[in-house]
Order: sequence, then C-alpha cells, then structure tokens
Amino acid sequence: MFFALPAQSQEEDWDTYTAAYKKGLSSVMVDLSLHKTAPLRGLNYVAAIGVMCKDCNSDGMPTQAELEKCYVISDTLKAKLDKLVRNRMVGTFTYRCDRLDYFYVQDTTRIRERMTTLFKVYFPTYKPYIIIREDRLWNAYKDILYPNEENAERMENQKVIMKLVQGGDNLTIERPVIHQVDFVTEKDRSCFIAYASANGYALETSVKRIENELLYKLKMIRSDLVDLESITRITLTLNREIKKCKGIYEGWEAPVVKTPVFPAPKQP
Repeated sequence: MFFALPAQSQEEDWDTYTAAYKKGLSSVMVDLSLHKTAPLRGLNYVAAIGVMCKDCNSDGMPTQAELEKCYVISDTLKAKLDKLVRNRMVGTFTYRCDRLDYFYVQDTTRIRERMTTLFKVYFPTYKPYIIIREDRLWNAYKDILYPNEENAERMENQKVIMKLVQGGDNLTIERPVIHQVDFVTEKDRSCFIAYASANGYALETSVKRIENELLYKLKMIRSDLVDLESITRITLTLNREIKKCKGIYEGWEAPVVKTPVFPAPKQP
C-alpha cells in the first residue's frame, strides 16, 4: 500500500507549519492560495492583532486549553473587523507565547480605537498587540507567513508522513522510497541521471505524450528512512539537483511498514 501527496484545488488553501528561530519555534497558519494573487487590489494595509498568551509550554507554544481561548479571541476579532472594514485574513503567527492574526484591510480608520476597546471589554486580562501599517506589496504575508523553500518542503512531506502514520507506521524502519521527476527534454533527464546513479538510486525511465509534446519521466527508488527530518534532507537535496538539470520534482511515495510485534515468551 502506497500513499502519495494529494492534489489540492480550492479557493482557499489553509495549512500550518513550524519554523525554527534562534529563540525557539514558531507556528504559522497561512492561506497558501493567496501567494499567486497577492497583493489583492484595495487591501493596502496590514493589521497584525493578537495577544500574549497566558499559559504556554516550554517551547513558547500555547497549551491546548489556552489555544482554545485564543480561538475565541480570533473569532471575536474577525467578527468585529468584518463590521468595520473590508478585510482578508491571511494567517496567524505564534512565537514565544505571542499569537497574532494577520489581516489586510482597505482602510485603517478607527481600527486601533475599536480593537483597543474590544480587548478592554472582552479580554481585559490579556496583553493586546495592535500593529497596523501600510503594506501595498503584501511583504508581511510573503516574508513572515508564506513558507520558504525548506518549510514548504517540510509541509508537503508531512502530508505523506501523516498518511503513513495513520496506516500504522512508526517511521523507524527504512523502506523503498519512490521519487518521480519530469523533464522536458531527454538531454535534461540524462543530466540528472548521472547524479541519481552516483547516489545509489535505481532508475526507471519512460516517455509520456501530452498533446503534441513529450514528457521525459524518471522514477527513482532507494531505501531510506521517512521520518520528517530524514526525508526533508533528501527532498531538499533532490530539488536543488533537479533544478540544475531543468527538471520538475513531482514528489515521493512509500509503503507502510509496520513494526512487528512479537509475543511475550511463555513462562516455564
């Protein structure tokens, strides 16, 4: 049984990931679909609004009980903003016990005043943050929320790993991992085959016709671990090498491997 990356096609595409900083981990929830269309016309101001959480773990992340309270705060903020101004929520950034919701808004008139009142009335025990600035190019979305290459790779790998875990895999055993790569020309594929062969991959080539053009496909198989750190190191390296040869990495798949459970020895 194999699991592969699912295709997604919807108006909004929310996902989460974690990123490492010098002083700890951050957790980011972001609408990935906006990357292709940002900036949206008329939404020229970014408003980052949130609180310092009161109950966090040692890694700076809110406890589950505290997170439930944060959801209530977020819902209340969104409902208030919807009444005040045209807006689009684009993500949430959590770091060192601070949790900020990011919105792009059409107009900033009275937002700070209304948000300050909201916190005083409904959440008086929380330290609020209200950060508003002009951001016509949506740099906050692109630089703070949208994942960089490594984080994007981890997100895609996590989707496959979750399916394996759901199938009963504890990810501790090496297994054959299949990678798929496409090339526009046979020359480009040959360029990458040299690297793949030198790094222990078994290779299968094929050609697929799409309308009037040919696609030169390459299947690569090698036994590896598939825990998140191990597979991400592999896919990041593959992506860099594939791009050198003008190829497109299509992802990986692997079988579920369950750790055998041996019965306890019978007592004499």
